[in-house]
Amino acid sequence: MQNLNIDRTESAWSALAGNVSVPHTEEEYDRLVSLLDNLIDEVGEDESHPLASLMEVLGVLIEKYEDEHVPELTVEYKAVGRSRHELAGQRKRNKTPYIFNSAQPPKANPIEKQ
Repeated sequence: MQNLNIDRTESAWSALAGNVSVPHTEEEYDRLVSLLDNLIDEVGEDESHPLASLMEVLGVLIEKYEDEHVPELTVEYKAVGRSRHELAGQRKRNKTPYIFNSAQPPKANPIEKQ
């Protein structure tokens, strides 16, 4: 295991601590998201880039904040001017998938149980 050089680590962390920390407020969270966005623009998907691991750390910090402070989205049907029943009929005819406002589809389709 590598020995940690406390003096070098303290110097490096002092330069980063103002920008990289566990977010406790929405303002701190927004600052981390902005920093990550800028890094994504710079680093892209280059995993060998020296800042790639910083992107990963920021992602973990952002995810932790979101898990604790951002409510889960609920699934709602967007019929776009149609009732759920009309949409269900269209889906059966055209095999058109439902549109959800969440990345997670419902576990069971309540319309098809009718």
